[in-house]
Amino acid sequence: MPTETTTIATVGVPTIQVGHGSHGSHPDTGSVFLGIFIGAGAVMLRQRLNKRRAQAAERYADRREPRDTRYDSEVAELARRTATLERIVTDPAHRVDREIEALR
Repeated sequence: MPTETTTIATVGVPTIQVGHGSHGSHPDTGSVFLGIFIGAGAVMLRQRLNKRRAQAAERYADRREPRDTRYDSEVAELARRTATLERIVTDPAHRVDREIEALR
């Protein structure tokens, strides 16, 4: 199928062809398939990276749970001790003396 071209020529100037053909405004089929292939590959790569990030976050959360439980028990113990110290500091001296004597 012949393509329609217009030739512009001037003396001393190279010839320029303007028209529709394989070098026109429409990309060839190979370029289209290559673009689709690259786009699909990018989407698949992104999904794989997101999956790995989610798995890493789950592993991190699993490692933290035992530590969080231990810290919670330590915080509870420190709160109990602090409450005892606050009671000793704020109570009248004679009451503390009685409690100490009762423990002996």
